[in-house]
Amino acid sequence: MPIVLGRDVNIHLNEENSIYHTFRILLQSHGLYITSHAPTRGDNCLDTMATSLDSWNYEVDIQDPMIADHDAVIKNMWLKLVSETSDSVPWHSNYFKSSRKIDPERIPQLKAALANLDWTEILSDPMDDPEELFNSFFKEFSNVFDRIFSAKMTRIKKSHLAQKINSCRQKSNAWYTPGLLQLQSFILALDCRRKSCLDEEEKKNIHNQYIKAKRIYRQEVDLAKWEANISSINQANNKCKAAWDLVKSISGPSKQSLKPRVKASPDEFNNFLIREVEKIVSALPETDRSQVAAGRLFQQPRDGTLEMEEWDPVTPEDIIQMVSHFRNKKTQDIYGMSIDLLKSIIDVIAHPLSVVLNACLSKGYIPTALKLARTVPIFKKGDPTALSKAFECVLHDILLEKLEVYGVVGRVLATLESYLTDRRQILSLEEVNSGPLQVNHGVPQGSVIGPLLFLIMINDLGLLGRHPTFC
Repeated sequence: MPIVLGRDVNIHLNEENSIYHTFRILLQSHGLYITSHAPTRGDNCLDTMATSLDSWNYEVDIQDPMIADHDAVIKNMWLKLVSETSDSVPWHSNYFKSSRKIDPERIPQLKAALANLDWTEILSDPMDDPEELFNSFFKEFSNVFDRIFSAKMTRIKKSHLAQKINSCRQKSNAWYTPGLLQLQSFILALDCRRKSCLDEEEKKNIHNQYIKAKRIYRQEVDLAKWEANISSINQANNKCKAAWDLVKSISGPSKQSLKPRVKASPDEFNNFLIREVEKIVSALPETDRSQVAAGRLFQQPRDGTLEMEEWDPVTPEDIIQMVSHFRNKKTQDIYGMSIDLLKSIIDVIAHPLSVVLNACLSKGYIPTALKLARTVPIFKKGDPTALSKAFECVLHDILLEKLEVYGVVGRVLATLESYLTDRRQILSLEEVNSGPLQVNHGVPQGSVIGPLLFLIMINDLGLLGRHPTFC
């Protein structure tokens, strides 16, 4: 999240001295940089702003506010797709949120229903079309799954985060009494009288009253907060939890709540990601295919034993063993399935799955339903609008040529080609999904094979000098 600090620092920022250098280094140690050294009082720069933003994302102007003896520092910022966390996002009202509750007590009912299906009859069609065979399996499975664990659609009216923040604000301000507000108004009135008074003796008396009133105000504020906190803890059913919640609220918001939010809708963001990759790929120079072939010169001669041409048949036992090694996760995929649920039912669907998988592998084909991916943008660090594009920009035709160089041929290569091509992507933003868009480049992230394909793509960089055959 961008950081902006601004105030009267009471340091001559347009003079080279030790105090200025110490102040500047202190800011830079926290990733902040001074945005303006223009004079704000006479010839001196006493007021400025420091920020973590890049210089091209803002501009600073100095203006006379007419009501103060210091000029005002005005900063205009361009945060692109990023908005403040407290704002409601307008696109929410146009989307529905799909949720599916998996009740562990109903999983045996799901297993029994799947076990009672006549899979032999369902999958009795010829294996000439693996797409139809998979669709037959998937349709029957989905019908049973949706009947027992139905998905619920709800309209998103307002950002959950905005509601949470507003609720916290209301609770946190409950301690601020009318008496404190009245005392604050009295202090502001004293401050105005102090600044406008022309008689030095009277001005001094008003100043002393002002300082005394501010001291009393701070004491009353601290007391009001303390009494409110004690009352909140005593009234809670779980006093220990209430105390820890109070400690966390005082120490500041969590990193999770400070994540920047996106003004764009899921569909707009999905379009943005696809367009960015297309722009990068279209700007690349024409690839010299001879360099891909040249990679063969650096490979050891093959006698055929290193080639991967056909897939071994998959047995139900293979599937059960493979799934058992998956890491436990309750996170649901685009179809509502989780690893935990899959592990619970794999023994009753392993046989029909093996029939479908063997049909697909024998034809070198990946079903369309398995080439729909869900992308969840996660802000990690740096500019929230920047993308890590290396995975997304891999060119499929070059990757397939390199796979062939490494001995991946026949049905295995055809399967990987089917896996990479005609993929679609939806984007999930704040638990809301976009529509699907075609993905023409890149390797699927989050998959087991994705990192391996990327390594194969860049493996010859050291051999090809200044002209690598990747994006």
